[in-house]
Amino acid sequence: MYPEPQDCKVHPPAELAGVLEGQSRPGFFVGVATIVLKLFNIVQPRVAVFGKKDYQQFLVIKNMVRQFALPVQIVAAETVREPGGLALSSRNGYLRDDQRIEAVQLYRILCGAVAELKAGKSNREDIERAATESLEARGWQPTTSPSAADRTYGFPATGMNWLSWERRDWARRGSLTTLRSEGARRREEFEERCYLNDLT
Repeated sequence: MYPEPQDCKVHPPAELAGVLEGQSRPGFFVGVATIVLKLFNIVQPRVAVFGKKDYQQFLVIKNMVRQFALPVQIVAAETVREPGGLALSSRNGYLRDDQRIEAVQLYRILCGAVAELKAGKSNREDIERAATESLEARGWQPTTSPSAADRTYGFPATGMNWLSWERRDWARRGSLTTLRSEGARRREEFEERCYLNDLT
């Protein structure tokens, strides 16, 4: 894929690729978009499937395909989970048993909030507050929703839908992995986040 230094690169819009994972890993989505564009040019597929677990990556690629008018249909695949709810991921294999149990609690609390909304409970703020308090009580810390991103890219404008959550104490121990993976490579410290886009 790289027979020579890659001087020509794809730079996704900052409001899409410069938040969340892009904020913590500057330039990451430049590499993602560039290699995927090269791969599309070589293979020339009619359809390409990207998992919702890597939802920000999916949006970056979908936007790139639209901008360059590539003849490729981008399809979002649902996240496949273990019976307990943990997303199937090679990186989740690095979790200890106690971390796997806690990671599932994150998913269950978020699913509970979604279930209440779908059941017709109209006070969204109360539902979000209760879920937030439950997560924070277990040591999860929320990161903010990307205010610069709008519905053009598929980011909800408000609410919990695009919040991510992490256990920073796990990351300090160097044994954490990703729930909402963005195609990240194995690193010394892994981050664990779960996007609610995957639940709604």
